[in-house]
Amino acid sequence: MSNLGGELRISNLENVVNVQDAKDAGNEMDQMNVLDYLKPPSNLNEHRIFRYGGPKFPYWIKNGSFFKMVNLRLLDGKKCTSLPRLGQLSSLKQLLISGNGVTNVGTEFYGETCFSVEKFFPSLESLSFENMSGWEYWEDWSSPTKSLFPCLRELTILSCPKLIKKLPSLTKLFVGNCRKLEFTLLRLPSLKKLTVDECNETVLRSGIELTSLTELRVSGILELIKLQQGFVRSLGGLQALKFSECEELTCLWEDGFESESLHCHQLVPSGCNLRSLKISSCDKLERLPNGWQSLTCLEELKIKYCPKLVSFPEVGFPPKLRSLILRNCESLKCLPDGMMRNSNGSSNSCVLESLEIKQCSSLICFPKGQLPTTLKKLIIGECENLMSLPEGMMHCNSIATTSTMDMCALEFLSLNMCPSLIGFPRGRLPITLKELYISDCEKLESLPEGIMHYDSTNVAALQSLAISHCSSLISFPRGKFPSTLEELNIWDCEHLESISEEMFHSTNNSFQSLSIARYPNLRALPNCLYNLTDLYIANNKNLALLPPIKNLTCLTSFFYLSL
Repeated sequence: MSNLGGELRISNLENVVNVQDAKDAGNEMDQMNVLDYLKPPSNLNEHRIFRYGGPKFPYWIKNGSFFKMVNLRLLDGKKCTSLPRLGQLSSLKQLLISGNGVTNVGTEFYGETCFSVEKFFPSLESLSFENMSGWEYWEDWSSPTKSLFPCLRELTILSCPKLIKKLPSLTKLFVGNCRKLEFTLLRLPSLKKLTVDECNETVLRSGIELTSLTELRVSGILELIKLQQGFVRSLGGLQALKFSECEELTCLWEDGFESESLHCHQLVPSGCNLRSLKISSCDKLERLPNGWQSLTCLEELKIKYCPKLVSFPEVGFPPKLRSLILRNCESLKCLPDGMMRNSNGSSNSCVLESLEIKQCSSLICFPKGQLPTTLKKLIIGECENLMSLPEGMMHCNSIATTSTMDMCALEFLSLNMCPSLIGFPRGRLPITLKELYISDCEKLESLPEGIMHYDSTNVAALQSLAISHCSSLISFPRGKFPSTLEELNIWDCEHLESISEEMFHSTNNSFQSLSIARYPNLRALPNCLYNLTDLYIANNKNLALLPPIKNLTCLTSFFYLSL
């Protein structure tokens, strides 16, 4: 194979019973000897051995003659009880070892007995051990040589349930389904990314030298109730923290409830750089820690499937929080008063830009006051008991005495499946609003003022309006749709009055898309929609007249269905 170029795949070696199939010789061979005779050329870049059935690997894979080998995978060698000496592969950058019978990884793996070599795995950057059910021990990494894995940055250990301890120094670590692993993180000062999945809770008990850690993901740690004080204090450089499927987690970390001798802010690492906090499927999480306002860099908070979370600390949100997502928190009853501005216009520190609340069935109303002036996007969905929207989201009918700088500046508003919602607060929609989507609000009786234009003040700059499955809606507010409107969708509104030509500006050249379905009061389409590019009409039983298609010269998409 000295002239081999490109790619070569040899399979089903377990069926080889005669050497002649692998080399010009005549003895019956087992898989180990067959593989020994199939030594590839030394300039090989990538090699994969899959489902090898021998007890150990051939000699040629152990030596350093493969000076160009960059990627090596040894997969599903279930009868193999020892690993080859791979530490002398000078160019090897990625190594994956999976599904074998190895119980101990020791010096034979990295070649420490070879005194002529100064560095072992000198180029290796990514090392993965997966599905090694019998692996119990990784020999002590404290070695006389200081050049073991000098370039290693990523280590993945997945489904090695008997592994007990010992890990190297690196920057990215993934440990999964290793419930007996009880190593400490004291010797990982360079670690930047750590993922701990289905492991022993003791892994997260200490961590004095984790100052370089920027990302921590904790998943499926069944015994974890909260992060310990010493561990939290070592996370001064942490930027992203994620918890998921930690069934016993009741609070993220200790706070004043547990220790009167410590102030809340003392339990948040000084100089904390945490920017993103995500919590998912933690069934017993009841609250967020007091003192979380000390997370002065936090910009994103996402909480999903935490059925026992009842409320937030009353102090409000961290000062730089810009995005908040709450989903499937069925016990959440209220948001903090501190997120709202007082009616007298006094400011608070909340700079929230995006708020999404979905499937929070216990939420009935918002705190009193006005939404933050920074809020651009508000999404509310499947909150079955929500009866009202925040009063301060609407603009007063007169703006003569009120500065628009002190008003809510929403640009995107979506209301979906809120069956208890009856109406909007008094006033008009923010003049900044560009997109409004309302669906499956069965008791909603009226649309807000501001979606229609009848004078020169307080006109919403709507570009997209969608209304669907709102069976109690009867009429539109008086006036015309804004001249900025580009898209209008009306579906399944059985009592809503028909749109008419009088509702559209004759000078509106922006309107391009109209979608109408199951709208029984519609009898004719307005004859002024000459700029339409998209027209969708379906199942409107009383629609008798369509505008001549030849007049819609800009139309590029047309769908019509009548039953």
